[in-house]
Amino acid sequence: MISILLPSRNRPDNIRRLWDSIVETTDDLNNIEMVVAVDTDDPQLGAYVELSKAEPIHLIIMDRTVLSVYWNECQKA
Repeated sequence: MISILLPSRNRPDNIRRLWDSIVETTDDLNNIEMVVAVDTDDPQLGAYVELSKAEPIHLIIMDRTVLSVYWNECQKA
């Protein structure tokens, strides 16, 4: 299993491009997971939510904090 852990803010288009690239270059999506952590006050939060509904992307929405906490929360998921 490959886990792609991504804290992100205000960049849902980059997440979409990365996911599309993964889909285009892998033979077995069952062995890949993407976990994205975003802030509750992210101006693009709605776009992240819509993306996670359309693709198998696990979205974590959390209060803004230091970057290391985002990595840890992604890892827990």
